[in-house]
Amino acid sequence: MSADSLQHASVLEITFRRRDRLPLEVEVLRVEELLQRPEVDPARPSRADFHTFLLVEEGASSHLVDFERYRIGPGDLLVIPERHVQAFDPACVMNGYMALFTARFLEGCGLDVRWPTEASRILLRSGMHLCLGDASFARVRQVFAVLADYTGSPPEQFADEAVASALSLLIVTVSGLPETAASVLAQEPHDELVSRFMELLEARFSAEHQASSYARALHTSLRTLDRHLMDARGQTARQAISSRLVLEAKRLLTRPDVLVKNIAYELGFSEPQHFPRFFRTQTGLSPEAFRTSLGRSAKARRIGTRHYSRSLPEAGTGQPSMAGLPVS
Repeated sequence: MSADSLQHASVLEITFRRRDRLPLEVEVLRVEELLQRPEVDPARPSRADFHTFLLVEEGASSHLVDFERYRIGPGDLLVIPERHVQAFDPACVMNGYMALFTARFLEGCGLDVRWPTEASRILLRSGMHLCLGDASFARVRQVFAVLADYTGSPPEQFADEAVASALSLLIVTVSGLPETAASVLAQEPHDELVSRFMELLEARFSAEHQASSYARALHTSLRTLDRHLMDARGQTARQAISSRLVLEAKRLLTRPDVLVKNIAYELGFSEPQHFPRFFRTQTGLSPEAFRTSLGRSAKARRIGTRHYSRSLPEAGTGQPSMAGLPVS
């Protein structure tokens, strides 16, 4: 793998940095301004320690989220949870809003325990791609503007509570949209056992690989857990665990400085030689081959930027999207 490929295959780890003007871990940006910053390479895949809400007002492009590419256009809203790999298309020309905020800010304000619906929790755990109708778009855009006004003011003119309230309003507004309800139903039909399993999986996937252990922790049988998961998500507990491990492995493999054996240990494989076999069984590629393919893909996207941009279909039809972001 060439040095050039390694450079573009690697994922930039981004940490929310507080600025003197904005001491809180919340920020609202204009997309067009971000794309024009000379020090920013938005096409380089990045993995941030904050959540992102991206609202498209004008323009059409695509956005990479956890190795899946989504076409987005006017009226589209992308909710990208923290630690998800993401990147703009190199030819992106787009106007809109981006709201960035950390889980630390939510927890510090107590917002993480206030969500009234399952949709709110799914938004920040799994993410979502929504094509908003006119009424929903107008509502969300208005709340973005309110949050932008608060976060753009000098520190002495706003209080933490005001920003927290505006951010809470944004999350609750998006959670209550009819497009969100349709997408949540398609992603994850409401099932309390499934919801508890997914939350437990996110917390323990690297430490616990046995499906039976999750069933015991949830005070149910593995057969019952599998039945609920098959009805809601079309996979067993074991398959869900494997999918989550593979996703995290792919994220870690984008870092060329990390040895495969160290990735194995980080994912909870006590015998590191078992990890390559597991990864190949799940993906059809060895970890090294997957890492190499990322470099080739990045180079191909740079070479084919203009052609790819022209080939994008129109987006933003105003109909609910049935394809949510990959569940992590």
